[in-house]
Amino acid sequence: KAYGDLSKERSQELYIEYKDLRDAPHLQYLFQEPYMVELPIAGTIQGKTCIGRIDRLLIQEDQVIIVDYKTDQTPANRPEDIPEGYRTQLSIYNQLVKDLFPKKSVACQILWTKSGNAMTIPAHLLNSERITDAA
Repeated sequence: KAYGDLSKERSQELYIEYKDLRDAPHLQYLFQEPYMVELPIAGTIQGKTCIGRIDRLLIQEDQVIIVDYKTDQTPANRPEDIPEGYRTQLSIYNQLVKDLFPKKSVACQILWTKSGNAMTIPAHLLNSERITDAA
């Protein structure tokens, strides 16, 4: 069955990737409750309205982890190699989630579905300059 604008074949590929990720021992923490999926989020950052949809939000005792799925055929090898648009997107999510959970630390990860690598994005790559430039 096709999903949205995806072909039947691509829908099947993504389903298999997701199933493999869900079953991967090194990624089990992503699927432990409590978490939210496809979470709509909106807020104002530096006077600009920002909206988005977080793929997966893990809520732990002392921290919140934002996980964004990326289906790129060639994932980045290092956080510094992540495309600018992805870093801007996560910078926005990072700030909005910090505003929602001011007493918890916030971490951002990209889950590269092709490789199964969950890459944490260092704080210095998530900054307000990206938000100002994007909004």
